[in-house]
Amino acid sequence: MDSPILERITIIEHTLSLVGVILTLYFNSNPEIIFLCSVNMCQHLLKIIRLVVYGFEIKKPVNPLICYIHSFCNNFTLNISLTAACLLIFTLYAAIFHNKIFSRYYKQYRFFIYLFIIIYTTSYIFAALYEPIIMGYSKEHIEEYSNCTTGYRYRLYQFVFISSVFNLPFTITTFFCSIIIVYKIFVLPRPSLKRIITKNTKMSFSRWIKILFYTFCLTILSFINIYSETKKGIESENGVKEIEKIDPIYLITASSGILIFLFTNSFNQIKRKLGGVVQDDDSVINYNDEDDDSLTLI
Repeated sequence: MDSPILERITIIEHTLSLVGVILTLYFNSNPEIIFLCSVNMCQHLLKIIRLVVYGFEIKKPVNPLICYIHSFCNNFTLNISLTAACLLIFTLYAAIFHNKIFSRYYKQYRFFIYLFIIIYTTSYIFAALYEPIIMGYSKEHIEEYSNCTTGYRYRLYQFVFISSVFNLPFTITTFFCSIIIVYKIFVLPRPSLKRIITKNTKMSFSRWIKILFYTFCLTILSFINIYSETKKGIESENGVKEIEKIDPIYLITASSGILIFLFTNSFNQIKRKLGGVVQDDDSVINYNDEDDDSLTLI
């Protein structure tokens, strides 16, 4: 059982995260960051409503439908936030190494890429909830568990489906893209790399370094999530009922909006947005768009 003090800490974390993503939306114009912040904002709103109205343990009697909606929205926003973070690194990689393709095709079909991510994430989250929503679980079954959000899942496949396992194609690719980008950072002349990154992504080199670090850490956490959810699923299949608790992974997730604000914004960018004068900021340098600023992988 989590203490009321710990619940209050998580409410404060989620509130600060919500403020962080709202500010990031205001200070940023990058479409991928806007997409990431939008889904992350929904996640923190959902958690705040749950904690304030029902409490973390959801001991109040609630309609099972509310639990299923909460479960869907919670797992949907968590997984799509990870995919959106991976997309950030894909765009950096493509903008550096495949600029012509990035400019000609990615920007043109960006909306359809977002749509695919939404449909793809919806499909496997809904598959995890198919049994309780379509077939239905009895009231007695739900009451056997600590609360309704743990009662909707007890089979291994349900735990696996809502984990980050379906994000593996994106996280693994992001991992290797990150390694290639880091390698190029060390071997290429810094002025040339800064010019290419700034021109093609409209963000400064220093901001991209922070984003790269944040996303890389997120992919590592996704592997931990897969292990944790699979372990809980195996235990559930063996008769060990899941008990929700505020653990370190939950606290890190609760602070995701704060981390997004810290890692995707820069002082110069905020100062410029607020009308201040910024000098020596490489993110506002104009380059000739007709130049082919792509790097080779070799």
